[in-house]
Amino acid sequence: MCLGRIWAGTIFDVYRLVMSKSRRPNGPSLDELIEETIQAGELELPVFPASAREVIKLCEMGETTHVDAKRLSDVIRRDASLAGHFLAVANSAVFSGGRAPLVSLQQALTRLGMTQTKQIAMVVVCKTKAFVIPNRPERAAEILAHALNTALYAQEIARTRRLNVEEAFLAGLLHDIGVPAVYHVIADLSKKHGPFDEEEVERVSAQFHERVGGMIADKWTMPESVRSVIASHHITLDAASPNTTAIVQLADALAHGTTNIAEHPAMGILNLYAEELTRLTDKVGVAA
Repeated sequence: MCLGRIWAGTIFDVYRLVMSKSRRPNGPSLDELIEETIQAGELELPVFPASAREVIKLCEMGETTHVDAKRLSDVIRRDASLAGHFLAVANSAVFSGGRAPLVSLQQALTRLGMTQTKQIAMVVVCKTKAFVIPNRPERAAEILAHALNTALYAQEIARTRRLNVEEAFLAGLLHDIGVPAVYHVIADLSKKHGPFDEEEVERVSAQFHERVGGMIADKWTMPESVRSVIASHHITLDAASPNTTAIVQLADALAHGTTNIAEHPAMGILNLYAEELTRLTDKVGVAA
């Protein structure tokens, strides 16, 4: 039986090798195919739901003037997807703080406040629109979980340094938004050109996700400070790097469980001390 498995595995490996070499003998590489798709304006980008945009606009109004919770609730209910996911996200460990479960939208909106309502609306948009990969649901869930953890770390780093907490959360949440979109275009290309090697897929996803993420940020009319982070969050940091870029790079590393985090260049740029990092890490660990 073991020999049979080895033989079957060997035949499969040879088949994959032959197919990978003969699939496009003189054709364009995956990099070139994606570049052609972008240049032709054929890249399909996720749409930001009008209902979520209205919720965020109302929340921003509510930070300076009174906005009735019922009015917000009515807007959310008009979108079945937004309404269906809002309470679930609001009752998650990240946003509930261990309190009793929320049972109605109006109760949730009253308790949460405008800032958290905006954050939850963005998380729902990511979950239902942007971080969706039909043929890779596990990978989509993994990317979303990492994005949310990065957002949580980013907002705590910003709070510690008394920087823009909302901007840090949003940039952290959306920093990898280009990854699912790249997976989508690869899935479409594979229908015409055949399956691509998994290592090639991961390499190309890493190569294009910042650029594609910047395109999505443009389409969603994100603030320039956030769009800039999304489009260049893997740049080499230096003293001139924007604070939000440094925050998201450090938050990304923390969310990935990177060791020797005290040696990260963002620590010096943000003037962040090891004991401060330990405190905020413990705080996010409890929330997550």
